[in-house]
Amino acid sequence: MPTPSRRRCIIRELRIHTVLPVWVTWSQDGKARKEYACTLDVSRRGARLASVTGLDGPGQVVAVRRKTSEARFRVVWIGPPHTPCEGQIGVECIDPDKTIWDIDFADVHEDFEPVHSVTPGAISPPGSPSARTKSPNYPCSGTARVWASESASSYTEAKLTGIGLSGPELHGEGLPLNSLVLLQVQIGQANLTVTGVICAQDSTFRKSVEFSKIRRVDRRVLQQLIAQLSMPNRRL
Repeated sequence: MPTPSRRRCIIRELRIHTVLPVWVTWSQDGKARKEYACTLDVSRRGARLASVTGLDGPGQVVAVRRKTSEARFRVVWIGPPHTPCEGQIGVECIDPDKTIWDIDFADVHEDFEPVHSVTPGAISPPGSPSARTKSPNYPCSGTARVWASESASSYTEAKLTGIGLSGPELHGEGLPLNSLVLLQVQIGQANLTVTGVICAQDSTFRKSVEFSKIRRVDRRVLQQLIAQLSMPNRRL
């Protein structure tokens, strides 16, 4: 019998796709190093940055300045070379009383778009007979947090065993069949936020999901993931 999926209660943090120029400063070999970078997405507590190189590794503390505001952030991940996240870093603010983003998070929404626009003509709308046949799934290892809706406070953790441009394959119990869900998919350092429909289930609790929408900033990551997985002898 498969291990039941864990259900946790958490408020999903809103991540906003926005390109904001920033300065990133840190200490390296006793000297201050400063680089001009930009955000790919931001949240109240963190951000994903592009064009930052030369960091020592996760755990390092950097200063991020946006206009006249500055706060300290801890590096939580660095995109490995030759992956969809190459050149990117994820940071988490360690100054809880500081907010450097000039964004009203109470008045913005995540930017989703139809997933079939990822590859024009290659993906059919969810539920169509040809949706799964035009985009094969490739084996991979990862996890997914599954919310029953964008506003739900509890999510179910599931194991991800494969993914394609049309959607992933998940393994876990307690996932709602034939309903629209929001998923945060983690494969290595790549993180995707998508919506989809859990459209099939077999006797081992393996479920097929058809994507419906994807965050605009995650489109390229999904394309690069599939391109990498489709190469011979390559797995993530």
